[in-house]
Amino acid sequence: MLASVYASVALLAAAAGCLPAAHALQGNGGVAFSLDTMVQLPPIVYETTADQFIREHLFIQNGSYNLEHFYRCDITRIWHFYFKQAANLIDVNNGDIVVSTNDNGRIISFSNSFANVEDIPPRLPGSSWETSHPEGVLNALAKFAKYAGISTDDFSSIQVVPVSHKIMELANVPFTLQPVRAEQTYLQLSDGSVVQTWLFRILLRHHDYHVHVHALDGRVLQVVDWVSQGAYRALPLSVNNPTEGERQLLVNPESQLASPSGWVKNDWTAPPTTRGNNVEVYADSLKESGGVISSPMVEDSLTFDYALDVRKSLDENLDAVLTNLFVTLNAMHDLLYGYGFTEIAGNFQSSNYDREGLGDDDVVAVVVSGARYDGADFFATSEGESPRIFIYRRDEDNVDGHGALNNGLIVHEYTHGLTSRLVGGPWTGHCLNAFESAGINEGIADFVAVWTEIGAHHTRIDQFDFGRFSGGKTARTYPYTTDMNVNPTTFAFLNDESWAESHKQGEIWASMLLEVYWNLVGKLGFGANMRSASSKHGNTLMLKLLMVAMKMTPCQATFIMMRDMLLQAERRLTHGAHQCDIWRGFAKRGLGIAAKSSRAHGTGQVVEDTSMPAFCTVQR
Repeated sequence: MLASVYASVALLAAAAGCLPAAHALQGNGGVAFSLDTMVQLPPIVYETTADQFIREHLFIQNGSYNLEHFYRCDITRIWHFYFKQAANLIDVNNGDIVVSTNDNGRIISFSNSFANVEDIPPRLPGSSWETSHPEGVLNALAKFAKYAGISTDDFSSIQVVPVSHKIMELANVPFTLQPVRAEQTYLQLSDGSVVQTWLFRILLRHHDYHVHVHALDGRVLQVVDWVSQGAYRALPLSVNNPTEGERQLLVNPESQLASPSGWVKNDWTAPPTTRGNNVEVYADSLKESGGVISSPMVEDSLTFDYALDVRKSLDENLDAVLTNLFVTLNAMHDLLYGYGFTEIAGNFQSSNYDREGLGDDDVVAVVVSGARYDGADFFATSEGESPRIFIYRRDEDNVDGHGALNNGLIVHEYTHGLTSRLVGGPWTGHCLNAFESAGINEGIADFVAVWTEIGAHHTRIDQFDFGRFSGGKTARTYPYTTDMNVNPTTFAFLNDESWAESHKQGEIWASMLLEVYWNLVGKLGFGANMRSASSKHGNTLMLKLLMVAMKMTPCQATFIMMRDMLLQAERRLTHGAHQCDIWRGFAKRGLGIAAKSSRAHGTGQVVEDTSMPAFCTVQR
């Protein structure tokens, strides 16, 4: 690990015209010299100055740290010294001090992340942390294997070889390319505490993991991959289809929080493919007996980069089509994770990384060719069972309009999974299927699809035609816009039997949500980072409110119930600052304070109302 640090520093130094100096040992004591002349002194003088500064100004005892590296940058004429904290002859992995001096020996900057010495636990002879007890390090490695979803069946063949007082080498580990290096370290946690860990260097086919496992309770505390993750040629989430924007090579698009092991499953027995912890994507032909299953594979890298020509057949574009579907579904997983669709909330993952909830329920997405019709289906499941998305294609002569290239359609289907897990809890599976609640289900799916497409350049009167790529025109009755002359839907449309179908009801609900969205964006502005989940921008706040509201919404909710949950979510998150913006959006489309719903089960009439609470009327 240290060699890699040296190499990294050397590369940075070379890039800046800086030449690395030789490694040095820790200095003892300090010297006094004149600061009036600008002459380069022997390296030991600067080292001693830095060491003296740490002891006399940072009040850190000699012997509790080591100088790991230093170098001089010739362009800036600055010396940089890198010190590592140590206790009981063991490094504190993230305890670092950097001291910089000029050629006169003057301290010009420093940084200090040393742990409080009183927080460092003692080294206990005979504990499972000791190199003399190999079962401790083997148990810690097994904990990581479980975390990563790797079988531990062949662990009996592992040989543990002590290298030094704090380092062990584990040979014959069945899933690695070389012996695993295990080092005793201390690690500071975010709350300031310090714990004993095993630091593993685990080299896999496409990963170089540096993993901290708690030496006493086996928790996986930190996983860092020193290998860049994959690159995928696909449409960005905000681009609806290939006619409206170019595919891009998306490099390392994964969220480290939501997808710590990346998007692609590391399988040392087969090349990487469109299969990972969150999503599995493949194609299945109905033309052959039993079907023909295929998915793109990459041999020497994690680069899924395939040509796309929508005028050609699905077979000729299959890898590009499947890659886009894989990327969009993973992007939705990572996006929604930041807004609260996590393991405990019932999200879709094969492994939950010991973060509670049930695993083994990653999304399985299938592109079906030879189908009788074009379209897509989402098969909802309860927690612990994988949901399935099927995207059907009848015309195989070309992929123009293919659903797997229609990000809006993909987002719509994935959002059905979101509502199935959040509304009523992750165990219900699917409880938005009564009259108005079915419309809520479809409307949220449409709204989230439009939400991903709206950019900073859009305005509230712009029109969004859902499903336009797959059908050549909008798949809905009206485009989504706040312009009532273009989209006149209101709550009273539910009284028309021709609007009794769930997708049509969804148009009404999505139009209401869009009104609220634009009120918040008009007030707070637009945040460019979709993943931020910030309450400071209207677009991200709207999705955040919707996520919180769904978690509080009961099964078979009516429009009014869901409206009230959004208002409640706003009070929870932003303490009522935007109540009237929400009321104004719903009231415009007939879901005002005096609106009445009597069609929760498909009987009676709804009563439309455009009034708002008195406090909103006064504000206006």
